[in-house]
Amino acid sequence: MRFFGLKTVLLFSFAVVFLTFAGNLAKVQSQPSNSEISTVQFVPPSGSVAHPGRRQSGASRGGQCPAVDEPLTALVPATKRTLDKNSSPLNTYQSAGGLTVANYPSLWFYNPYPLTSKAPLEFVLEDEQGNYIYKTSFTASGTPPGILRVGLPSTAEPLAIGKMYHWYFLVNCTPDAPISVDGWIQRVATTANSSQSEQETPQQQIVDYATKGIWYDALTILAEQRLANPKDALINQSWTSLLRSIGLDAIANEPLGRCCTTETKVGEARKKNDNQISHNQLPTKTKFAQ
Repeated sequence: MRFFGLKTVLLFSFAVVFLTFAGNLAKVQSQPSNSEISTVQFVPPSGSVAHPGRRQSGASRGGQCPAVDEPLTALVPATKRTLDKNSSPLNTYQSAGGLTVANYPSLWFYNPYPLTSKAPLEFVLEDEQGNYIYKTSFTASGTPPGILRVGLPSTAEPLAIGKMYHWYFLVNCTPDAPISVDGWIQRVATTANSSQSEQETPQQQIVDYATKGIWYDALTILAEQRLANPKDALINQSWTSLLRSIGLDAIANEPLGRCCTTETKVGEARKKNDNQISHNQLPTKTKFAQ
């Protein structure tokens, strides 16, 4: 009797040890390897954002912005598309933008110009019908050129699942002719797998979002990791790899700034202000086939 009791205890202890080991092994196996992290690639989702946009600006029309090596750039994927089945250059356009699962996402831009009170930056977010959702402008004198973050504040209207939003980012070197980039963002619902992302490590989240085409979230998590660990070689390799996968390796080594996560009154987006842009100063919207 005592033998059977001891046998039961041993079997139970073995089962506990085995299940614990199996659970830990599963966790280890689910962790992305250093190779996967350092070579993270963005995989465009099927049916990705096809609305016209402009990832990089042209030259200053007024000539008041200084000459730069790399233009004002939105850190988003860009794809050349056609308006119809004809492949004529006249029927092509560039789409720029991506997906997010966040209701208050962050967007990232490379600004090649020193920030001054005479050249304020401006961010505008509209819905698909052209109605203002959020608008803010900011200056930070003495801030050097670099990659800046613009976060949609919690006081703003959250992004709705399934809806498309058009954003603009402008540098007002010439008030009547700002240099600008524009693109799109769409919030999508979380899947059964992505809803578990809160339990994942940042490295797992980056790989998970990037391979599932959730651009804005993959970029933001990786940027936050780079800001917190600027000398981490693995994170820096991941950053370069992710930007290279969308053709932006030329700005991969530009510094990340902390100046421009703003919390501006959203109500101001619907008020007229002589110091802010009007609709006719925004880039012309291109008509395209649905």
